[in-house]
Formats: sequence, C-alpha cells, structure tokens
Amino acid sequence: MKTIIIGKADVKIPLDFGNHICLVVENKMLFYNIGLFLFNDFQGEDELIQLYDGVTEIHLDEIAIFVPALFDLSINSKKNLNALYKILKSLYNDDIKNGIKSIHESLMLMLGKIRVDYDLDLAINESLSENDLFKIADIKIAESESVSLLDQLLKYINVHCELRKTKIIFILEMNSYLNQDQKHNLYEALKYKEVSIVSVDNHCPTCVDNMEKMFVVDDDLCFIK
Repeated sequence: MKTIIIGKADVKIPLDFGNHICLVVENKMLFYNIGLFLFNDFQGEDELIQLYDGVTEIHLDEIAIFVPALFDLSINSKKNLNALYKILKSLYNDDIKNGIKSIHESLMLMLGKIRVDYDLDLAINESLSENDLFKIADIKIAESESVSLLDQLLKYINVHCELRKTKIIFILEMNSYLNQDQKHNLYEALKYKEVSIVSVDNHCPTCVDNMEKMFVVDDDLCFIK
C-alpha cells in the first residue's frame, strides 16, 4: 500500500496502483499551491505532495504526470519523444548507426557535386547524432483525428504508460470535463493497467464512481475521508 501525503493539510491518502482518487480541495490557496506544484513537475520550495511505499519515498517525477487541462493532450511532448528515442536507440542501435553513415555519405557526395558547379566552400556537421536522424525523419507518435475526448485521454495515458512507465496521472478538474459515464468508461479501460487517476478538484462532483474514492480537504484545511 502506497500513501500520498499532502504536508500543508496533514493529509494521508492510501493508494494502490490501479485504484482511483477524487481529491477535492475546497481551500482555494491550497488548491492553487497543489496545482502549481504539479505544474512545476512536482517541484517546489517544499515537497507539497509526497508518495511513500511504507517508509520509502517514491519520487513522483519518475512515475507520475500532470494533466493541467483535458483540452491539451499533446502526446508528442519533448519528454515523450526523448523516451521514444531512447527506446529506438536501445533496440536498433546498429541499424541507426548504419542509417547515419549512409546519410553522411550521400551528403558528402552531394557537396562534392556542388563544389564542381559552384565556387563555394561548404561544410558539414561531422557529428550527426541518432536524435538528429530521428528529427530529420520526423519520427513521432501518430495522433488520431476527430476522436472523442475520452479516446484522446486514453491514448494519452497509454502513450505515457508505454514510454515512461507512468503509474499515476494527476488531472486538474477532471470532473469539469467528463460526465459520469465517461469517467466510468475511463476507469474500466484502465482496469488492467495498474495506473491510477488522481483528479484534483475544487468542488465536490455531483456523483462519485464506484471505482474511485473521494477525499476532501475543506476550506479550514480539515481532512474528510
């Protein structure tokens, strides 16, 4: 059993990967500070939110991501592309090096022809890297068009789970975007992934799904289970 600790409110929330949480923070200053902490990649002057497995701290930036708004679900972020490049380099290193060598030879041949026809002294980058090759080929994750918000969110979560082994998805005001059926279908789709959704809301949702637990920090910073 893991435990999420929110220091300023003395909140301790039990969590097993695969379970889902609706965290309602009615105190607006704490809600703002939590949002800011999550937005800054789980960094701040004090560790506002911590995750423990027993007495061992688990660094949130290694297993969690933050979704500030469901209308911005870009899957080709710099972190995702770097994770994708790392996988490609680990699996296909020899093929990539051969590809770089072939490109370099083709460019040298082209420069040689240009020098014959034009009085120009051209230079070429001798240290073409694997990442340079990926950028030249514009390798990225294919994005779906004209899909529902739920489908976009599921793809977003799946990409992060595959590339970065994400276990916790913090979403700000998820209940403002998804209705009860969408939220239930989201939890059903994630049932076997062992990934947890933590929705951070400022107001209590009208309905709580039977696959999530709600915890409330009220305006006086009292913790209500």
